[in-house]
Amino acid sequence: MTNVILPKPPGLSPLYLTLLGLAILLNAYVFLTPFLAFSGIESTLPFYEAGHFLCHQKITRSNCIFQGANGYYFGDCTAQNGTYFPSDYSIISILNGADVGYKLPVCARDVGIYVSLLLGLIAYPFLFGTRSLNVPNMLWFVLAITPLGIDGTLQLAGTLGYQLPIIGFYESTNLIRLLTGLLAGVALAIYIVPIVNNMMAFFVNESKPH
Repeated sequence: MTNVILPKPPGLSPLYLTLLGLAILLNAYVFLTPFLAFSGIESTLPFYEAGHFLCHQKITRSNCIFQGANGYYFGDCTAQNGTYFPSDYSIISILNGADVGYKLPVCARDVGIYVSLLLGLIAYPFLFGTRSLNVPNMLWFVLAITPLGIDGTLQLAGTLGYQLPIIGFYESTNLIRLLTGLLAGVALAIYIVPIVNNMMAFFVNESKPH
């Protein structure tokens, strides 16, 4: 059997490593917070409060980590049946039968964005190198975030009480939120590295004596 060896990413740039590190920290924050909540809810309140600066944090649009008889599991905090009901961001725990669950500090759509952003950044060096200055056509980025924009806009209209033709009051589901977030996060990873590289190159050139 022939061993497959992945190519070593050439010249990991400090800028890329900074972006990757931030993405790792962001994902660690998102997924560790509910586990920490099981050990003491009061101590994790600042973590949830911090998340409110990033997200609406409605528990009806979020995923939870539940603790059951067989251990921890990931799932929707509430039933996803396309029906909206108000939920205050301060609600952080819920019951699934006898199982207690704590929500992730950001909604399902944001989880998709953050996870795929991290995965995209991990894959980026093998595809483009970390010092690339080539920004893809922005049309592709617009197309990637269009599903998120449509779903989010329709959902907002329903939340505000606008009944849409044919579909009525629209409420998305966590699966749709997650999928649209995943697509947007991958696109963000592909664009953010060369954009940041170009910004740094511009500032370096401007700082040189003319």
